Amino acid sequence: MFEEEIELQTDTNNKGENLSVMSYKTDTFNTTRYSLRLVPLDDEKYSYRADRMTSELCFYKKSKKMEIIDIIVSPKHENRGNGNVLLRAIDKICKIEEAVKCYGMLSYQDKGHWDKLFHFYEENGYIITLKEGSLNGSIVKEYSL
Repeated sequence: MFEEEIELQTDTNNKGENLSVMSYKTDTFNTTRYSLRLVPLDDEKYSYRADRMTSELCFYKKSKKMEIIDIIVSPKHENRGNGNVLLRAIDKICKIEEAVKCYGMLSYQDKGHWDKLFHFYEENGYIITLKEGSLNGSIVKEYSL
């Protein structure tokens, strides 16, 4: 197993705040797991626990597919473009891994703000599918190599 944390990239959110995208990678025989976290470069009061901006991913080597396990942005950091920064970092990892698809689930727990989630994923190139008769859905983004 191979583990390392690196600065994947720096990026700027919609409010002009500079962020470092840190990537922690765990490599196994069949999968590569990624933990991403955003660290504000201009905020000395930043606290990882209180100011959480993270994403968990799993890349399946054989099928060349990336699964978004979770994206968490604390309420304090919502509506600032931080989720977009995370999705741009996910796109970069998908290109590095030569992924053919990136996908994830929309949970019933998120139903209260599905309208925001739909806009968020659609503006980043994802197709949203709601399962008929269910309170869950999925997101998918295809990549061409």
